[in-house]
Amino acid sequence: MLKAELHAHINADPHHLKNINYSAFQLIDEAVKQNFNILAITCHDCVYEDKSAEEYAKKKGILLIKGIERTIEGKHVLIYNIFNREAQKIHTFEELKQFKQNHSKILVIAPHPFHWTPVCLKNKVIRYVELFDAWEYSWYYTYGINPNQKTVRLAQQFHKPIVGCSDVHRIENLGKTYTLIDAEPTINSVFAAIKENRVKVVTKPLSWIKFAVIVAYILKAIVGEMTSTHSISESDSPFLSSQKNLKIEDIFSLCEFR
Repeated sequence: MLKAELHAHINADPHHLKNINYSAFQLIDEAVKQNFNILAITCHDCVYEDKSAEEYAKKKGILLIKGIERTIEGKHVLIYNIFNREAQKIHTFEELKQFKQNHSKILVIAPHPFHWTPVCLKNKVIRYVELFDAWEYSWYYTYGINPNQKTVRLAQQFHKPIVGCSDVHRIENLGKTYTLIDAEPTINSVFAAIKENRVKVVTKPLSWIKFAVIVAYILKAIVGEMTSTHSISESDSPFLSSQKNLKIEDIFSLCEFR
């Protein structure tokens, strides 16, 4: 079984240039320490394409998969084995559907689909259920507060595989939740195993202390951006596009400020 993290961000992420302080190479080094075999870098709306990082990962015994957390109709979607020039042409779910029909070697995963933030897919993961090869079990939950329960229940109903991810925005969170994949260490084998549900999620709830620390960090980030003297655009901070109607459940499950 291969140990995989399929949802990670780095300091080259255009949405987190100020929030993330580690590089792809540092993330790879940490993955090696934790005995990962597979690592996917999924920056927001930009595919990280760096041959030197791929070669570095290969020398370290890690299969580095290029991907993107693409914003499509205001919702986040994970797409793998795609080039940036291709991803930039996808703006709607219909365009993604067409692209997938013509590019059978990509993989599409629904990240944190039923967490409460505006960028989470929610009902669209059902409406476009055929687009998604798997749904994500997010690391961000604690005892009594776990939107993943709905994800698991509906994934079983629609016969969708579940993969666990740590949605890494802070390097110390790598390994909190991950996936074991019954595959050979090649992209084709890994994708086939995920689609065939030959996967196992390894996870445990965050402690209330850890959860509270993250909530405090989120609140600090929100207040800081809301009181900033410069204009904040949705591309700078996607969650702030609906901050005027921010509810407590949104605060508890914000995914971008780790």
